[in-house]
Amino acid sequence: MLGPAAAGHSGSLTVSPAPTNAEFTTDPSFYRSAADCEVIYDSGIASRYDDGYSTDAYRGFEKILQPYGRWIDEEKLGRVWVPSREIAGSDFAPYASAGRWSLTEYGWTWISDWEWGRVVFHYGRWVFLSDAGWSWVPGTLWGPAWVAWRRGRNHVAWAPLPPRGIDVPRLFSDGFPWHFASINSVDFPVLKLTPHQAFTIFGHLVARTQDRLVGLDGVSILTNAGPVGARLAKGVVRIPVDLDAVSAQSLPSGSIRPQIGLPVEKRPWWHQAWEKVPLTERESAHRQYR
Repeated sequence: MLGPAAAGHSGSLTVSPAPTNAEFTTDPSFYRSAADCEVIYDSGIASRYDDGYSTDAYRGFEKILQPYGRWIDEEKLGRVWVPSREIAGSDFAPYASAGRWSLTEYGWTWISDWEWGRVVFHYGRWVFLSDAGWSWVPGTLWGPAWVAWRRGRNHVAWAPLPPRGIDVPRLFSDGFPWHFASINSVDFPVLKLTPHQAFTIFGHLVARTQDRLVGLDGVSILTNAGPVGARLAKGVVRIPVDLDAVSAQSLPSGSIRPQIGLPVEKRPWWHQAWEKVPLTERESAHRQYR
């Protein structure tokens, strides 16, 4: 069984707007003409969000997640967790399988149907490994969901964030990380698209950040609330609900203490990050968004 949620947490939990909300727009032709650089803005934004990573962060999650998958040692990432295919399915995708979005006081929050989902979709980050598939990298900072958001006139899109210092995955990366929904749907159910449809829509979306500061046990956690102010069609209404009422198990676990993550430059994968992005664009993105 998983540990108690925030109701049993010894510290306080608060949320407030952050002063850095912004929309980052580029000419859609940029994405169509530079496949290797199409997520440079998304990666620049994502670099601002700490993940609470450390080489021993897994210790607080090891026993909790053991019944639902397996732990493996990855050369650069260290100890990571892989969900069981018997439980999650062979087509498992984080923030798309067995769950839904709900607009709460923290912004767009992922509500998982799995008991273990309250851990891996609110802590840590996800990467796709060629020999293991989607794998979870532990981190101690809680958030409503750790994804990159994009928004357009008719659609929204999201992809799981990797650990800090690793690029946000491109549209057609392994594991098909990006998912799409109609902006007029109440809870963003995933659309089934052909590659051509996804490619066309993706190029007309802009990277979106709506920052919130979550205060937990004296630690301020910068999170992305997602497209909370997205324009809706007539008759579609979204009213934020209390997470405690919708999914109390998704609140922070009392057994996980938030800790600031290891500095990016000290992480073992840092020198491999941005390897396909021209140096001048890489440095520009980090200066502007981190």
